Amino acid sequence: MCFKVLAFEDGSFSPSRRKGSRTVLVGALMSNLTLVAASVKDIEVDGLDATEKALRIAESLKDFDLILQGSIAYGGFNFIDPEALYSKFNRPVIVVVGDPPDNEAVRSALVKHFEDWQVRWAVFSKFSNVKKVYTNVRENPVYANTIGIDEKHAEVILRELTVFGRFPEPLRVAWIIAKSLSRAIAKP
Repeated sequence: MCFKVLAFEDGSFSPSRRKGSRTVLVGALMSNLTLVAASVKDIEVDGLDATEKALRIAESLKDFDLILQGSIAYGGFNFIDPEALYSKFNRPVIVVVGDPPDNEAVRSALVKHFEDWQVRWAVFSKFSNVKKVYTNVRENPVYANTIGIDEKHAEVILRELTVFGRFPEPLRVAWIIAKSLSRAIAKP
């Protein structure tokens, strides 16, 4: 395996201060499981700017073969549209989550809390055809949705990228960076 992967994860935020708050979006670029670059943008919690910020991060890091998303949702119900990334960069996108998505619950929450729920639902609703993937025989599966790559090839890549636990290393590294940055920013 010798390719570059761009992985996206978000930082944490206080659920009690959602409205108008911000968190970080991290793009971690890895080559052969080594971090070679990272880019950070802030996103609005429950906003609509995560896709645009992800596109900017990807543009700044340019040299990648594959994109991994740790979710569709970033910063609450903000979102990164994997189809937008695929359309712009013509690189495969794999969305990897720990639990199968509950689209009925997502739709219900969107309808209840957002006037623009249809805009959000248009992206979230596409993430329903997930495949169960065992990336590590000693761990529970992850669930993946792919764009621009067949499921079998995606499974092989996810297994090759998984070192510890059940999540691919680029997502794990992006998650560590994002959580560390958001904790550091939140400290008084």
